Amino acid sequence: MGFSEDLISWYDKNKRSLPWRETREPYIRWISEIILQQTRIDQGTAYYHNFLESFQTIDLLAAAEEHVVLKLWEGLGYYSRARNLHKTAKIISENMNGHFPEKYVDLLKLPGVGPYTASALASICFNEIQPTIDGNVYRFLSRYLGIKEAINSSKAYKIFHAYALNLISPKRPGDFNEAMMEFGALVCKKKPTCEACPFHRECFAFSRKKVNEFPYKTKKPKKKKRYLHFLFLEKENRILLEKRVAEDIWFHLYQFPLLELNEKQQVFNELQHSSNKKLTQNSIVLIHEEKHLLTHQELYISIYGVKSTQLYSHFLNKSNIFEIEAMEIIENYSLPKPLKKFINLYYGN
Repeated sequence: MGFSEDLISWYDKNKRSLPWRETREPYIRWISEIILQQTRIDQGTAYYHNFLESFQTIDLLAAAEEHVVLKLWEGLGYYSRARNLHKTAKIISENMNGHFPEKYVDLLKLPGVGPYTASALASICFNEIQPTIDGNVYRFLSRYLGIKEAINSSKAYKIFHAYALNLISPKRPGDFNEAMMEFGALVCKKKPTCEACPFHRECFAFSRKKVNEFPYKTKKPKKKKRYLHFLFLEKENRILLEKRVAEDIWFHLYQFPLLELNEKQQVFNELQHSSNKKLTQNSIVLIHEEKHLLTHQELYISIYGVKSTQLYSHFLNKSNIFEIEAMEIIENYSLPKPLKKFINLYYGN
């Protein structure tokens, strides 16, 4: 047998039992692929079940309000995935009679569907010979073939795609892609189990005792630092919220009124200046701090309890800020993860 046959044979015997692998239905596989991007399987599985329980068909997902979709997504991060999921559902439901495109090139035209998702759907659901390249595949192929291109370079995808295209099984392209990813996740992982690898004899890195040198990576640029100061304005079991509308992190999620300052600016001084109110130091109390890491940003988050009816009225008069019953926030509003964590601690949920 050749490489692809050996790999698929390994996969048939060793693959994990995962719920989305029980079908090749494009809607179900698409939901799983989008949820599992940047998400561990153990975390993503619960979201997968919740989504399919709430939206059994793509038409039901398309008909849902965006805030309902975002609320269901809450805690997964990368909220653009959820917004694009909703956009794509609308396109397929309204313009394609509820049927997914069957070709890789057509799948790529859908919002939020990049080369990885398009190739996964095209190969698994429609048997198109199209390699899927993810982190597991980069790691496995770089070690096995000795590919020295940095996997985070602009050339990497094209180079690895060409190698994978030479190896892919024309009879079972979907199974080949799943096998490549599964092998990288279970055997050729960051700390590989080379002794259990059926390919170690022909593996470039293993034969040269260089397994830990692969895959190659260039140094990442420094993350941008941001200082976000949220004002928790509470009055008679009511709190103030605003919706994020700028094309930025957490787009369309809800938050407490925000002051984004530089590292040296003081919240008290900025509030007093912007509100034109005479404040006392004990009217603004720091009640929560944390550092929150995103892919390209470091967020230094502070939440201040504001005990000032003047400030409450000042912010409520702003056009983008509104008032809700405090307990509504848990059930009805999608919050960024750090604020959701704070609310759960504050209200004891």
